[in-house]
Amino acid sequence: VLGISVDSPWANGSFANKYNLEFDLLSDFDRSVIKSYDVVFEGLGGIEGYTCANRAVFIVKDRTIMYKWIAPSPGEEPNYEEVKSKLKEL
Repeated sequence: VLGISVDSPWANGSFANKYNLEFDLLSDFDRSVIKSYDVVFEGLGGIEGYTCANRAVFIVKDRTIMYKWIAPSPGEEPNYEEVKSKLKEL
C-alpha cells in the first residue's frame, strides 16, 4: 500500500506521523502521477490555478489496474470494505 499526495515530502511526513500511517506516503510534487492516472482536481477551495489530486484508490497488479475508484466530489471517501474485498480477491 502506498499513499500519494501532491504535498511536499516534509508535509507528508508530518501527516503520516500525526495519523500513525502504517504505509509510505509519497510526494507527487510535480503532479506527474496524478496526471498519468487522470485524477487532477483544479481549484480546490476556490483557489484559481491550484492543482491537487482528487481522492482515488487504484489496485494495481502486474502493471494492470485491477480496480479503481475516483471520488465524484472532494471529501468523499471510498467504501473501504469494498476495497478490502477487492484486495482479498487478488
